[in-house]
Amino acid sequence: RQALHDGLTGLPNRTLLTNRLRDTLSTADARGEQVALLVMDLDQFKEVNDALGHDHGDRLLIEVARRLQRVLREADTVARLGGDEFAVLLTRGAEPKAAQSAAAHIRRSFEQPFQISGLTLQTNASIGVAVYPDHATDAETLTQRADVAMYTAKRSGGGVALYSPDHDQSSVRRLAILGELRSAIRSGQLRLHYQPKLDLRSGRLVGAEALVRWQHPQRG
Repeated sequence: RQALHDGLTGLPNRTLLTNRLRDTLSTADARGEQVALLVMDLDQFKEVNDALGHDHGDRLLIEVARRLQRVLREADTVARLGGDEFAVLLTRGAEPKAAQSAAAHIRRSFEQPFQISGLTLQTNASIGVAVYPDHATDAETLTQRADVAMYTAKRSGGGVALYSPDHDQSSVRRLAILGELRSAIRSGQLRLHYQPKLDLRSGRLVGAEALVRWQHPQRG
């Protein structure tokens, strides 16, 4: 049990989820069915840890796990992937629109605050959705694409995102820019600017912000 379950929440861990996903995909392939994987990341979780400590953060994760189990069906698998990331495996009603509806249902369930040690804590989740066989035909790729969709949901602020190949291109572009930034630092492409800070009542200059701008040879 320790090898296949999360020690904090008691939920299946990443290993057990992957095993179940592989078995489910094999069965779905034989039956011509669809399977959906939802990967979710809690919003504001870092703030809870920073402000209240890891003990409160752990208690919040336990309550999140309990709520997910309450709002989802027994046929669905809820897993904790690590940190503040959870996953939900849908084997029924797993068409793209139905999976997005399930994700929206999860987000609505988080509108009710969590009560932790007398404190009222509010959090929500960014959820990425990937569907077999539309987006991937194996467990590892389906998980990776649900993860990519989750980061898209987090960046856009939309809460829920269905995987699209465009999301991969965005991830590749971001990695490429990150790689270029390292060489930009070495080759002196960064420029230092100062932005004045004014006191609007007196009109006097009271300080400045230092800004670093990247003058890219191709991107501007």
